[in-house]
This record gives sequence, structure tokens and C-alpha cells, in this order.
Amino acid sequence: MQELHACAASANPDTTYLHEAMQQPDREQFLHAMNQEVNGHVKNKNFSIFPRLSVPEGAPVLPSVWAMKQKRRINTREVYKWKARLNVDGSKQVAGQDYGQTYALMASWSSI
Repeated sequence: MQELHACAASANPDTTYLHEAMQQPDREQFLHAMNQEVNGHVKNKNFSIFPRLSVPEGAPVLPSVWAMKQKRRINTREVYKWKARLNVDGSKQVAGQDYGQTYALMASWSSI
């Protein structure tokens, strides 16, 4: 029989997934950070929120995962900020159907 080993997604204890963050004593700060993240995306018109039942049949629903992070002061190691990032799996999108253009900022050495 082969042994099964489980490893954390990150060696940094300040970087966690949603289920881990919701078990911490500072879960309220993470919930607040999640609200800020979603509200920021809605405000910037990155996406709209609507009931899942209103998604047309056959339309893809992209999977996503929350990444949570605590920011600490270097000297005291005190947590001063809680961040939540909603990461959507864009590899499930189809060019021309789910998006029209892409953009990635690039800097050349001559401009630096």
C-alpha cells in the first residue's frame, strides 16, 4: 500500500484558501475583504452578479477560487491588512465567444 501525503498550497501561513480563512479568529476581516473585492469588480464593470438559475442552458459558468492573504508589518509581525482575491479559471473561456480581446502590459528594456 502506498502512503498518501497532503501538502499545503503555500508554505506561507499568511496565504490561505477560503475554507482555511473561515476557520480563523479573524474571519470577519476576511469577509470584509471579500466584499470589497466583489464590490470593486462590480463597480469597475468587470462582471455582473445575477442568479445562477438565470444562466442560459449550455452557457459556461467559469470555476473560481478565493485566495486570502494577511499582510504583516516587518518589524512587529502585526497583521495590518486582510486581502481577498477572486481568481477565475480563464482557461475555460473560448476566444471570440467569451471575450473579444486580451491585454498584457509589457515593458521593453529601451523604455526602462
